[in-house]
Amino acid sequence: MLNIPSDRKALVVWAQNLIEACRASSGDRASLYRLLATLVETGTDDPATRSRMNLMYHHLRRTESHLFSPIQMQFAIDFEREYPKQVYERGQAVGRVLTRNWALNDTDRAFAQGVFEALKYGACILKQWVEESGPKRSPKYRRKLIMPWQFGVYREDEGDLDLQSAMVETTYLSMPQIWQRIAHLPDAGNLMKRISSHAQRGTAPDDPSSFLGNILSTNTINTSGNTIAGAGSPGGVAIFGAPSAPTPGASVDVDLVKFHEIWVKGPEDYVTIQLIDPDVLIMPYFSGDMMTRKTNALIPGKINSGIHPYTLIQPNETSGNFWGRSEIIDLIEPQVMITQTTNDARRLFGLQVDKYLAFQGVDGDIDEVYDTMRSAGYANLGQNGQVNDLTPKFPPETLPYMKSLIDSFNIIGGFPSVMQGEGDAGVRAGSHADTLLKTGSPRLRSMSLAVERNCAHAGELTLALAEVKDGSNYWTNGKTMDDIKETSFILNDLPDDRHVIIDSHSTSPIFMDDHEQLVAFGAKLGWIGAEEGIRMLPLPNQELLIAKYNERQEAAAKEKQQMMQQYPDLGEKVALKSMTGRK
Repeated sequence: MLNIPSDRKALVVWAQNLIEACRASSGDRASLYRLLATLVETGTDDPATRSRMNLMYHHLRRTESHLFSPIQMQFAIDFEREYPKQVYERGQAVGRVLTRNWALNDTDRAFAQGVFEALKYGACILKQWVEESGPKRSPKYRRKLIMPWQFGVYREDEGDLDLQSAMVETTYLSMPQIWQRIAHLPDAGNLMKRISSHAQRGTAPDDPSSFLGNILSTNTINTSGNTIAGAGSPGGVAIFGAPSAPTPGASVDVDLVKFHEIWVKGPEDYVTIQLIDPDVLIMPYFSGDMMTRKTNALIPGKINSGIHPYTLIQPNETSGNFWGRSEIIDLIEPQVMITQTTNDARRLFGLQVDKYLAFQGVDGDIDEVYDTMRSAGYANLGQNGQVNDLTPKFPPETLPYMKSLIDSFNIIGGFPSVMQGEGDAGVRAGSHADTLLKTGSPRLRSMSLAVERNCAHAGELTLALAEVKDGSNYWTNGKTMDDIKETSFILNDLPDDRHVIIDSHSTSPIFMDDHEQLVAFGAKLGWIGAEEGIRMLPLPNQELLIAKYNERQEAAAKEKQQMMQQYPDLGEKVALKSMTGRK
């Protein structure tokens, strides 16, 4: 817990020092992130060139698709203690509410993109908050991804956000975004004038994902004209945004201001400090020399909430390093080898057409003879004239070697052939293939469990915000209006020991087959009913399926009752069969 000054000038200086401390490594990390972004987009370390076989982006998307699926995701509520059935039914209803919340607000898709970015850079942060909208001031759930170069923490050797004494988010905001934040303040006009004086027009200059910046390079000057991977550009200057760059960064041609949002652990709760460079403090608000109450911007007025808007997404956790490990670190050298080999193969194959020829005993200008031969398709070399073909042969080992490099890339990346749907020699049964699939995927399973836990933490934050902002009634039985009235509850009615979990590994496609087999096994033994089974599987229109199933069951029960009334002897036989199991 940090001691936050109450004096305006002291608070500004204190906040500036805290920002500098939390962002001490931002420069070094930004350089690394820029390199990683270039490697993923181009397959080389030079943004002005592009690999003819870039596997980096494909590998990240493939890995992300195995770790997280927003379509199948389902939240559930778990409890530390035992409760009556009604409490568990409420928890089940709240789990469905959270799942729909994420789907309606695209939080699930944002989290999926966060997994991709975290695989690329080592970490990514999901930010969630609630805004009031419409005439009824209804809660509107917002979310966005915070890239690691936009974020700083008090201690980088601590991997848990909840244990950080302070966190800093640094972004660029436009003037309308600033006005939206300060319009409610009494001196908003004067404050806006001060902020406008510090605005700058153009793209945020410290965005490592952008390819629009000139970066000096110490590479050896390349004057050969060859654009091989790693070769420096003429003059030793590599220009981001060159015509061959595949994906230029976003260009913003409006006034922007640098904005810092600091979250500090205070004596009662997290305290939010908002500062615009260089020294414009907009939160907490000062009236004259008097400070308004230090508060948590997520839930103003509440204390001891213990919540902040950030969730760390990190598939590759690293002990003692908050920023984790990039998925592509071990794949850089294999990608370089693939790039170099494809370049060499292309040149060798091109030489089979262009040819290296040696003319012997030819009179006249060799260049003219060669041009005539190429245009006409033949040449008269004269007596004793000869043409020797010195073209190097295309090695037959080239393509097998390239395949070997690609296989090595996939194995290092955690995708052996069986994980790519390819068969292996000696595999003749589906059970054997399933065994190989499970033994070949432990690394992905471990990563998917880490992502699942990150997703559960994000869902916990969503529920915490909903408990404060959402006063709507929910119910567990909607068959009749009386049932609705009897089973209604609000989110705050859940016990304090509740926590959000992911239902049956539903976020992880790599566990989906295991999950479906468990559901089928439980249904076969009678542990799982039809309604539970429908909710456990990623079926569309689940509520409609359950309602129609219940209708069919009720119709079958009525028909059975009518038959027993009409044929009493048949009823006795059915009862005897159910008790003895005889035909």
